[in-house]
Amino acid sequence: MCCLFLFPCRCLSLPSLKPTLPEIGCNVESKFRGFAKSVMYYEKKLFSTWSDSINTITMQHLKQPIFTRSSTTGRVEVNFHTDLIELIRETRYLDRMGFPIPEIALNVALQVCDVALQWPCRCVMWTCSGLAGV
Repeated sequence: MCCLFLFPCRCLSLPSLKPTLPEIGCNVESKFRGFAKSVMYYEKKLFSTWSDSINTITMQHLKQPIFTRSSTTGRVEVNFHTDLIELIRETRYLDRMGFPIPEIALNVALQVCDVALQWPCRCVMWTCSGLAGV
């Protein structure tokens, strides 16, 4: 076992380590602040890209009919695109993180909550918690 674990205060009494400990602490703090700034910049850039692209993606999928008839079986199928499900999840999480949600994304998510209130189902109700205005 290392002697530093047995006597943790002993390392502070060594003359060679005394001046370097504050320097190491300042160095770690400055590296952490630089890393935190990089993460915040990346987060804001990613959100900006998401919010710019969300209007076109949402409108493209909302213009499609919700129900379609299968050409092979003749059965009626649900045509709800997975991008809309992803949009609802992202809207919920970003709203909880405090980001300003674009109006169209918020409307899609709130419409799912309206459906959940009319038709209670476990697969739909989870989207209602955490959205502004609900």
